[in-house]
Amino acid sequence: MDASDRSRRSAAAWLAAVLRHSYREEGVVGSLARAPRFVREDLLGERLRWSLLTRPVRDRLIDRAELTALATEGEDIWYGDGQGPVTVDLPPTPEADPVGGDLPRRLASKVGTYQPARPFVREFRDARVVGPDALGFVDDRLVLETASASEMYLAFALGDLYDRLAADRLHRRAYPLYRKILAGDRPMPPPPEGVGDDPNGRDERNDPDGRDAGVERLETAAFFLPYWRNYYHWTVEFLPKVRLLERYRAATGREPTVVVEADPPGWLTDTLGLAGWDPDACVEWPETTAQVDRLVVPVHRNHYVTPRDGQFADDFNPATGDLRWLAERMQSNVSDPAGGDFSSRIFLSRRDTKFRPVANEDAIAETLAPLGFESYVLTDLSLADQIRLFVGADTIVAPHGAGLVNMIHAADASVLELFPADNVEPYYFCLARQLGFDYDWRIYPTEDEAMVVDTDDLRAAVSDVIKE
Repeated sequence: MDASDRSRRSAAAWLAAVLRHSYREEGVVGSLARAPRFVREDLLGERLRWSLLTRPVRDRLIDRAELTALATEGEDIWYGDGQGPVTVDLPPTPEADPVGGDLPRRLASKVGTYQPARPFVREFRDARVVGPDALGFVDDRLVLETASASEMYLAFALGDLYDRLAADRLHRRAYPLYRKILAGDRPMPPPPEGVGDDPNGRDERNDPDGRDAGVERLETAAFFLPYWRNYYHWTVEFLPKVRLLERYRAATGREPTVVVEADPPGWLTDTLGLAGWDPDACVEWPETTAQVDRLVVPVHRNHYVTPRDGQFADDFNPATGDLRWLAERMQSNVSDPAGGDFSSRIFLSRRDTKFRPVANEDAIAETLAPLGFESYVLTDLSLADQIRLFVGADTIVAPHGAGLVNMIHAADASVLELFPADNVEPYYFCLARQLGFDYDWRIYPTEDEAMVVDTDDLRAAVSDVIKE
């Protein structure tokens, strides 16, 4: 059975999951009303697009099993210590109902025990790295681990590559060029925003086959390019790879160049430095094509949860040991990590973002203040102070958002997560439970895309958490 068979749901299984989801969410009438759009967009759109995009590489994937089977320990693969199982569950409750009986479906779907893959770092010789999301090819075969070890992420990355080519070309010209790039017959043209920056005056829009696009060469490199360019995925999926790069460096004496996204945000380079890797030694990815003499590929721990009605199987693969190592390493690079004049009861504000805002934050602050809580906007704090804030936290109340990933720095905490009704996702439930933290949740309606918290309900929920 190849990687595609393991990772992609069969058409029948996917269709059944979609229909079940549609029935639960919309009922019979709603499902029937949606049927024409479903056929047009999902059946003829999503799956047809996936088929066309993956066709050039479908029989050329190196999945994790083959990646490790073809390697020789001590020569081109180096292992770390294995990690024990990860359990995601709910703490015992005094009620007679079974644990998690009323847990939202999206959260309940992740309850269980996971066995992390043994950590490793693999070296490939004479690799080619291509496209916006840095897909790695060796001997004309695509290393799935460079696509976050996931057929779903591979489909996303291939979609990004094709959409880049199709942005200013006819589809009948873009798709043949797409196939040539994946086959290694053409380099990836530079992104449109780079047009005009070439010192030789080349304009890739006037070169539809991309023949004149430049190709870079790197000696020894590891690519740290999350598909989701946000703080959560960077923290839990990529920063722990520093540990494996150190393993590689100690074993070989070679220093990999870490390749990051172009114009990276400050938190990315700052957290990389706190994790122990010199950000000044990194290079930015031009999103084209690079030849790499030695491509260094650490194991990828996927923390993304696939939509239940999606066409791909779930690749959720947490490793608590990675997170504990990362927290310890980052704290070791912060002076007085247990210091700072912060409350141990914290509310994480979303005043600094227009994405999933909270409508009544002032009322929330007034409600929580008598219970000993202070409100914090994380972007107002340095990363060092964010670590200090969470090191001293014993109760965390927060709307769903990436700032909650900082709970890895808490020694022992109770977490109350506030969800907008249209966005109940299990990431921080899973994170809290695998760290052994108590966890509770509340779901509130939205108005004009802003969550409106029932402060009376919140007061009661927080009071219960404090009592526990």
